Amino acid sequence: MSVALTDEELRTELYAHIRPLTGITENANEWVLGTWTLSKSHTTWRTGYAHPLAAGAKWSTFTFDVDGKKGIGMVFESAGEPPWTMVGWLPNNQAEDAKAWAAFLNGEIAKRHDGEPAGPNTTHDPHDGSAAQEHEHHREMQRSERGAGMKPYKPGQS
Repeated sequence: MSVALTDEELRTELYAHIRPLTGITENANEWVLGTWTLSKSHTTWRTGYAHPLAAGAKWSTFTFDVDGKKGIGMVFESAGEPPWTMVGWLPNNQAEDAKAWAAFLNGEIAKRHDGEPAGPNTTHDPHDGSAAQEHEHHREMQRSERGAGMKPYKPGQS
């Protein structure tokens, strides 16, 4: 990981993410991990506000041991602004899950930059910029924020 969190930053992030991550979910428009999302058809990511998906953006994991709490942190390095976002953590015994989720999301990031459709269980619907389609996309994003239509996804599932 190219981001180095101080113990104080890590304490703050762990306070914000009390519970461990439970996995990647998806809806019609996005892959979701915690509060972070990746568009299936656009080069955008978000944690509330949408951001352009910069070349060089990637997921990374790191081990931590701070104040008696041990685990695997998951960080999205945006290669833009904000430069990094710690999305959450997993217990040490789920290190392989953290690596698999990071690898899967990094693969999806590469697909966005290559102009390819999203991974398994999805269809690609290019956005043509029409007002009606933009409105529907916005409404779907609002529904996804409330968890409507979310289904769990595990890397390697088809």
